[in-house]
Amino acid sequence: MALQTVSVILIEPVNVFEFGVAVEVFGLDRTDDGVPALDFRVCSVNPGVPMQTKNISPFAITPTHSLDEVADSDLLMSICRRLTAPDPLLRYATAEDANTGGEGLAEFQRTLVIGDLASEYDNELRVWLEELD
Repeated sequence: MALQTVSVILIEPVNVFEFGVAVEVFGLDRTDDGVPALDFRVCSVNPGVPMQTKNISPFAITPTHSLDEVADSDLLMSICRRLTAPDPLLRYATAEDANTGGEGLAEFQRTLVIGDLASEYDNELRVWLEELD
């Protein structure tokens, strides 16, 4: 399954580092490097309303999407759904299943690797090597 849509749910106060990691991995346009474009959604309960950050000099981040738009996100959100489903039959059976099962975190990591999204440095190295050819 190709990763196409990623949603990040913000809760106030927003942790800038964790949000920044999500933006760095999924939210930057790397199409010039041959990485497929992703639909990166910043979501909250109240889209369009600035949210304060959790740092010494706070600033605001304004989510652009509602929580309704999280439902059709790809593998990342399916992992979250299977961790938090109200119906126990829809959850991962065990922690090991959540980590290494067919729709678990290991599969998510494989998806990132296949899409050259696992590490910006690996992608930069790949692009540099391709330019040498």
